[in-house]
Amino acid sequence: MSVFKSKWIILKYKFLNQKWEILYDIFSLDYGKIQAIKKSSKKEKILDLWNLIDFEIETSLGSNINKIRNIKIINTFYYLETNFNIINIYLEIINLISKNTPEWIIIKEIYDVLFIINTFKNIDYTKLVLSKLKIFSIFWNLNLENKDLIVSKILNFISKNNIEKIFLLTWIDEKILQNLEKIK
Repeated sequence: MSVFKSKWIILKYKFLNQKWEILYDIFSLDYGKIQAIKKSSKKEKILDLWNLIDFEIETSLGSNINKIRNIKIINTFYYLETNFNIINIYLEIINLISKNTPEWIIIKEIYDVLFIINTFKNIDYTKLVLSKLKIFSIFWNLNLENKDLIVSKILNFISKNNIEKIFLLTWIDEKILQNLEKIK
C-alpha cells in the first residue's frame, strides 16, 4: 500500500451503490488524472465538482481503485448567484479535461489552468472562454487560423502563453468574444 498527498480538483463523480460509495475523477499537479473512491455517510457533505481539496490517496498493488482519506476542502465553486453561461463554460472545461486527459499523465499546464480558474476572484465569462481555448491549445486541438485577423492574433497569443499572462487580457470586444466562443 502507498499513500500520496497532493492538492486535487474534482472533475467528475458518481454514486456506485446504496452503500454511499462515490467514484471520483480527480486531477492534481503531482499525479495527473486518476480515479478514487470514497465511502460517505448521509450526514457527510459530498465533494462537489471543481472543489480544490487537499487529501491523501491510498493505492494498493493489484487494484486500480484508489481510496481517498484525510480530506480538507481548500476552495469551492459556489453555483448560487452565478450566471448560467459561467456555469456552462465551467462544465465544458471539466468535460474537455475529463475526456481528453489520460490517467496518471502529469500535464502541468492543465493543472495551472484549473488552479487559476478555481482560485481567481470574480472570474468572468471572458476569462473562462480564454481558459477553454487554452485547454484546446494544450490538447493540440486549437486551430490558429481564422478569417478575423484579431481573433487569429488572440488564438496565437493563447497558444504561446501561460494562463496568468492570458488573464492579463483586460477587454475583448463583444463581437470578437462571440467569434472566440464559436471555436471548438
